[in-house]
Amino acid sequence: MRTFFQRSVAAFAAGTIVSIGPAANAAILAPSRVASAVDLTLPAAANTSVSFQTQRNARCVLSAPGTAATMTVYADDRGVVSLQFTPERAGAANGAVTAQCSAAGVANTQLVRLHVVPGALRQNAVRPALGAQPLVPRGLDPAALSSADINRLQLPPRPDAARDPEAYAQWKRAVTTPVTRVGGTTVLRTDVIHGPVQRARAASAATAGVTNGTGYSTNWSGVVATGRTNQFTYWVAGEWFVPAVTTNAAESPAYSSVWDGIDGWGSGDVIQNGTEQDALYLPFFGSLAFYSAWYEFYPDNGSTTLPNFTVAAGDEIYAVSWLCYNGSGQRFGCYYMEDLTRGEASPTYSELGAKPSLFQGNSGEWVTERPTVGGTLHPLPHFNNFSFWWQHVYDSVAGGGRNACNESFSTITMYNAFDFLATTTPTACDASTFSWLNYQ
Repeated sequence: MRTFFQRSVAAFAAGTIVSIGPAANAAILAPSRVASAVDLTLPAAANTSVSFQTQRNARCVLSAPGTAATMTVYADDRGVVSLQFTPERAGAANGAVTAQCSAAGVANTQLVRLHVVPGALRQNAVRPALGAQPLVPRGLDPAALSSADINRLQLPPRPDAARDPEAYAQWKRAVTTPVTRVGGTTVLRTDVIHGPVQRARAASAATAGVTNGTGYSTNWSGVVATGRTNQFTYWVAGEWFVPAVTTNAAESPAYSSVWDGIDGWGSGDVIQNGTEQDALYLPFFGSLAFYSAWYEFYPDNGSTTLPNFTVAAGDEIYAVSWLCYNGSGQRFGCYYMEDLTRGEASPTYSELGAKPSLFQGNSGEWVTERPTVGGTLHPLPHFNNFSFWWQHVYDSVAGGGRNACNESFSTITMYNAFDFLATTTPTACDASTFSWLNYQ
């Protein structure tokens, strides 16, 4: 039995874990106070970052006047909620959104007023924070690190440079780029679940299910390396640019996620981590989008959000999901994410799923998904084409990292039995392009 990364439940609990379930949701009914309105000035340009201040680690439910649609977002350890605004059209009217925030048993209702001004404000380029350091201390050779060193430094698994030089180059770049480790606060979201593929009835009987490497699903679009049980029992890695998302009045709120993972194709589990991109429509004004990082060892009662890990449209994300064990040999999902644009890295998290015995190790995948929110599939927000690359998975039979050209694989189209929602087109052995087609 491999022990590539050993971490107990106690070690996992070292971060601050905030459970959001029925009991915690009752906090919104606690004694409330209404804060003064927050006024934000925005340029009439797409994808403008906006933020407002509330309680630390607050859960905020956003709602727009005149609609029943809501979207849940989270503040970081400083109490900052970060969003992105996209106007519906040039000359959009001013708008507003109500934020009902709750933390530590206190509810706080805020009105956030958005004022659009002509022209465009200059935005500074994103740069690594001052004091950022590479994860591998300078002077150490990444290729010479022992397994103990990799565990001590909390690094993701190191691909074999000889067997998979491209994945090794990707890993080396990540661990030698100066980054800042963000705080370890996590939020368990019982309302959002990223799960196994849900098969759809295809456009014709001849293409139903999976035929000749093509699959149809109501919740997934992506590339899946397929194999036998225990063929993919270590890591999967990839990079992508976070897609900018918007929605409209009829399709609000809309939810999407992008991730890499192991299992979920013909099995009842998934080890996965990635980014989520959600959008809420403000009438006659435009879209507010909330971007976040998360991980999940399905089934585990929901996904876990990382409120201190900053995510924005266009950021370059490197993510690794892998199977690991604690000292007693229990199977855990382990996760690492790095924002190469912002110079931020997450702690290395581990998680014992509700049913780790479901793990089969029969697939590795790179997916955009409509997550299940509140027990149902919502619209898929609009996004422009985006790229996923350096798609590599460890093949335990072959004994090294591999890409799609070295494996049996299927390409999955998101399909609701009537319309195609999203497609994935392989562009190289380890790269693909994701395209949006319809909301639902």
